[in-house]
Amino acid sequence: MNKKSKTPPTPPPSKPRNTPLKKLRALLEADIEQATNLASFGRELSETESQIAFYRVWKQSLRAKLAREIGVPVENTSNGRGFIEDKFFRAIETGDASEIHAIADALTVVKACEETLPKLPRAKKWRTQLLMLKRILDFYGKKMPIKKLAKAVGSDEHENGHPTLRAICEEIHFPLQCK
Repeated sequence: MNKKSKTPPTPPPSKPRNTPLKKLRALLEADIEQATNLASFGRELSETESQIAFYRVWKQSLRAKLAREIGVPVENTSNGRGFIEDKFFRAIETGDASEIHAIADALTVVKACEETLPKLPRAKKWRTQLLMLKRILDFYGKKMPIKKLAKAVGSDEHENGHPTLRAICEEIHFPLQCK
């Protein structure tokens, strides 16, 4: 090797960053429930946390919006309540206090995460809401027009056709109804 020709060492190949958005996109194909949880809570949730989160969101906000906006039945058999009740009463019947504590801990996690949702940037908040709506619409085989969707998530982009909302819908394969 010639000492006069100094070529800089080749840097090691950079690793692709595994950002939350990249994880979300990968989960969208495999597990919409965990994708919703990642968007909402910043991490994947345990089954109990996930069911509690879905039940609370369904009961507190989406239930009325969906019933009013697109005619999805108000009573939803897959709203998480049955899972939570079964788990709780099974723990009571078997005397499993640790399971009751796990349910309480899951509720604490979900409530803490819910408090951060209003503080999220608009696109992240919409993505979270849209994923939850997508799960419900997919369950009922329904689609939603962009104007009603914009109203449901509180979009104020109506003058120019909701470009941010449309981009997020496209990204997550939201079931938009064409005119």
